[in-house]
Amino acid sequence: MIFGRQSGPCSPKFDTIFDSLPASIGKLQRAAVNYRAVRVARCAGRRTAPARQTDRVSQPLAEPPHLPPATEQRVRSHATQLVSLAARHGITRLAFASPGRIRGHIADDRDLFDMFEFQRAATDLLGAEVTVYSDGALRNDHVSPDLAAAAPL
Repeated sequence: MIFGRQSGPCSPKFDTIFDSLPASIGKLQRAAVNYRAVRVARCAGRRTAPARQTDRVSQPLAEPPHLPPATEQRVRSHATQLVSLAARHGITRLAFASPGRIRGHIADDRDLFDMFEFQRAATDLLGAEVTVYSDGALRNDHVSPDLAAAAPL
């Protein structure tokens, strides 16, 4: 209380800010009305979120389990399957770079979605994490030495 009057967000004077807004504001006015309803509920000690909104609240998504990186032995033991899977996604010249890293050539008529779909499918096939790099990465400065020296499957 300031000089015997209630002040702050629970004071009736606070409402006049929103009442003075022109009707043409639209979204802002609707937001002000929603804000006022929440503020009034808080001042009255009630829950601030209507039940219809809390019914839609869900649990956070669980992170997928982290897989170990695919070893060279695992990749080479599935080389035939990986090469055929890659071909379906327009990827050729597969090469093992390092644990969890494979390099390949992506056809001109394919895009990153094909590469990511192959990466997901290869991870599922191997039961280990695989990241696929385009051989176009070799044109970059400071390319990782393992990508440059990758051994063909």
